[in-house]
Amino acid sequence: MARIIDSAGLVLFRNGMRLGNRLSSAVRPGKKPDTVGLEHSYYLHEAPGLGVQAGILENNVLQLRKNGTVQNIYHAFTDLDGEASLMMAGNKIFCHSLFKRHGIPVPDHAVLRSGDYRGAAEFRRRCDAPVVVKPAKNTGDGRGVCIDPATPFALWYAVNHAGMFGREILVEKFCEGTNYRLLYCRGSFLAASSRDPARVVGDGFRTVRALIDQANAGRMENGRCVEYDPQTRPILYKIPVTRGLAGLLKRQGLTLDSVPLKGEEVRVQDICHWLFGGAYHDVTDEVSPDFIALGKRVVDLFGIKLAGIDLIAGDIRTAIPGTYVINEVNTSPGILVHYEVQNRHKVRPVAREIIRAMFPQDSFFSST
Repeated sequence: MARIIDSAGLVLFRNGMRLGNRLSSAVRPGKKPDTVGLEHSYYLHEAPGLGVQAGILENNVLQLRKNGTVQNIYHAFTDLDGEASLMMAGNKIFCHSLFKRHGIPVPDHAVLRSGDYRGAAEFRRRCDAPVVVKPAKNTGDGRGVCIDPATPFALWYAVNHAGMFGREILVEKFCEGTNYRLLYCRGSFLAASSRDPARVVGDGFRTVRALIDQANAGRMENGRCVEYDPQTRPILYKIPVTRGLAGLLKRQGLTLDSVPLKGEEVRVQDICHWLFGGAYHDVTDEVSPDFIALGKRVVDLFGIKLAGIDLIAGDIRTAIPGTYVINEVNTSPGILVHYEVQNRHKVRPVAREIIRAMFPQDSFFSST
């Protein structure tokens, strides 16, 4: 029987409402020290086919061994990149500045001191568009991010909430398009997935609230997951009903009590993360060669060995200038984005390729 395990640790907030408790797979009193984390389970699934020994140490580090070479993995952190690379990529201000110098498109943005509501309001007035407010450094998984805080109070809250994570914040112009994750390892492009915010589809008689309840009936409780097995996948988490949902629905001319037309698609979250009910789809075969080359440029600028490039684009198949931006760079990319895809026939065994890259001196004859 599959074991129920915790997923990656997060604190989730949206427009003033706490959406979930901190989730952690760290060892706690009374908890077995060999707990298998979700990210670890992908490597454990792929390692035997490559003749690599894999085991969980008492501090929840996954250790891989082959022919005297040892590689360690902690959640999504691997030995491929060091802390210096992590800190560099985690500084969004530095990243945006570096990209602009090299002609790589990034969102229009302003760097502000934490709590600078007036500066944020002025930037929003100047760009005359929705904005995204986020911490400037060393966060991920949607922590501290507020998308399109439309009212003065919502913007004030967003500025102060993002400011809880450091002395500076970023206020960015909201970029229309789909959020994609492109994965690279030792300079090679491995896979790409789209990350789609939660949606429901009208049936002509249920309200939006009822459609969310219906969708959640078949979804997993937020933060709980099953150790990876191809037969138990994919995972979809429950869609949270958040304070920001009313504003999102209002932009679509709806409320929670509205009855969408049959077949009408209604967006019920802005954030694409799966703990907000988002869904992932593999799009590796659709990615424009221009986007693959762009991601490679980003990887080369940082010298990162294992990198997840976050791209927002109108169409992943065509790199039309002005329709895409590089949003972030991740040196500890979660590979669940590539295993938990809804189009199961397109799953990319990226953990297998990462393991190969960890042991470059070895020959791997198995293709399983």
